[in-house]
Amino acid sequence: MESKLVKKNCLSISYFSLKKTIFLLIMFIYGFFSTPTPDRMGIPEIIMLVLLIIMFGNNAEKLVKDTISSVINFRKIIIFLFAFYFVFFCSFWGLTINQNTPSNFIRDFIPFIYLCIPILMHYDIKRKPNDWLSTLIIGMIIAGIGFIWQFYIDPSVKLQKILTFHQIYGSNRDYPWQDSVSIFAFSFFAGMSTYYLFKKRFINFFVFFLFYVFFLLVYAVTISRAPIVLSFVTMLIVLWFVIPYKSRNKWQKRLSIIILIILFSFPIMHLLFPVVSNIFKLVIEKTQRVGITNARITEIKAVINNITCLSKLFLGEGWGGLISNPIGGGAKWRFVHNMIFYFLFKTGFLGILLIVIYIGWILRPIKNIKFFLKKLDTSYAISFIALFPPLIVSGALEPSFKSLSFGVLLSTFLAFYYNYIAHQNIIRVWRLKKKDN
Repeated sequence: MESKLVKKNCLSISYFSLKKTIFLLIMFIYGFFSTPTPDRMGIPEIIMLVLLIIMFGNNAEKLVKDTISSVINFRKIIIFLFAFYFVFFCSFWGLTINQNTPSNFIRDFIPFIYLCIPILMHYDIKRKPNDWLSTLIIGMIIAGIGFIWQFYIDPSVKLQKILTFHQIYGSNRDYPWQDSVSIFAFSFFAGMSTYYLFKKRFINFFVFFLFYVFFLLVYAVTISRAPIVLSFVTMLIVLWFVIPYKSRNKWQKRLSIIILIILFSFPIMHLLFPVVSNIFKLVIEKTQRVGITNARITEIKAVINNITCLSKLFLGEGWGGLISNPIGGGAKWRFVHNMIFYFLFKTGFLGILLIVIYIGWILRPIKNIKFFLKKLDTSYAISFIALFPPLIVSGALEPSFKSLSFGVLLSTFLAFYYNYIAHQNIIRVWRLKKKDN
């Protein structure tokens, strides 16, 4: 009975909802017409802002009423501290005490609002976790395809250069292919194509593999090392865990997987040697030029060296603060690429403490990872695995933790958590009814 209940999941939306439609429209506009952190607000951003207000306005009102209600509990205290520190104090500290400019303040405060999307969405997710889980995943895939499509239609990008693996970055210096949704979709297609190949469902494999190659070509010519490596890791996890969990005799299955990898890796590498060698050449050249960490360690050292007094250690620079970033040749930047050190720089040790509590609340489903890989539908299991590459890249290596999509990514973790709780409640009720009978 338990397995039948959880096997009902599939990557689809079971009923029409205005909020879900609005969300998917936002993600479509975001991926195909906007960019992760635009320099200025254009028509796509204005449309998205209006749609976000329509989508979250009611939830924001509920949140305020719940927080100021007479019942006091730990969750409300945390929400109050979170709101007071980041919304009021960091704004006052940045604008009044440190006299940061309003434009830089806005460019910091909007990404913080994006980070709060899981708080605003949890009312809807908790009510219909399975439907919202599907909606969030589909929305991220749509936006991810859109960002990669933007690279192909970039006037400065020539198709022949892509096919011959010349190094290209395109004219969009926001690097949308490094965004959370792009890396999620890339990892998702990697996992799904691997699954269907070993299940001998070749039409499905062909479709998902074409999408994977569509992404891979962009990551290859932009020498995006982390997404490529993490997509391979996703494939290995699917091979080692998801496929055996969905089959009997899992150890025999794992042994056959190892044998197949050994048998087929050499001829495939031989056939693709010119392409692979060219990609490796580009990667090695980049590594020699910028190092394995792409100067991220140097950037972290700059944040640490910026802490010259106790106020900067505990309270940071406030929203709108600037730092001489060594990656930019010492130019004053609003951000660093690592999320933890970004918040250390902006909000100090107190801000990091609250962020860690907040992220810990969102990442609760990780402790139930075995449930997601074994019990849920394959598309969900692979989606759960595909959440980790963008979390790693956006949190540690790129500034896309400042984007709308990072808030959506975190909301998907929350949807997995409520999905798990819903299943546990269904099973608990079924067992009680069975016991009564």
